[in-house]
Amino acid sequence: MKHTPFFIDFLNDVVNLNQARLDRLNGHVQAVTEFLKENLDSFTAVEPQGSYGLKTIIRPVNEGQEYDADIQLYMKHNPGKEPKDYVDELYNCLRGSGTYNDKVHRKTRCVNLDYAGDFHLDVVPCIARPDGSKWVCNYATNEFERTDGTGYRDWFNEKTRITHGNLKRVTSTTTAH
Repeated sequence: MKHTPFFIDFLNDVVNLNQARLDRLNGHVQAVTEFLKENLDSFTAVEPQGSYGLKTIIRPVNEGQEYDADIQLYMKHNPGKEPKDYVDELYNCLRGSGTYNDKVHRKTRCVNLDYAGDFHLDVVPCIARPDGSKWVCNYATNEFERTDGTGYRDWFNEKTRITHGNLKRVTSTTTAH
């Protein structure tokens, strides 16, 4: 007997984030992106990262727990800026907004927007240097750290395609632990 339909139902009904929560998250991401595009001078682009970018985001294990989602904020490279300057610029931009000022927190590699009781959104500043390399900003150590979230996402999606979606199914269930 094939168990695949039961497994897919389990993923949809128990493990994966439901559509209402995804819609709410996507709406907030779109609003934050538009705000940053209009108010952050160094804005260049935003893209989903981590489980949000891979579409493997899952429900919190316990009722009342928050989930998190990550977006990478590409900012214009300025050789005169230190890593902490990019994080501060993003933090100050959001802090200056009536919409986000009470939700914003500075973290080591991101600025966190806390949508209490549901989720938090990590906005990760990223710099693309002229040579094409990408770097996230570590506020605590004031160092740039090399990254390639887009490359990883592309690799993961290709492997998921090759396995007819099974890699994503298995990964969604194992990230809950």
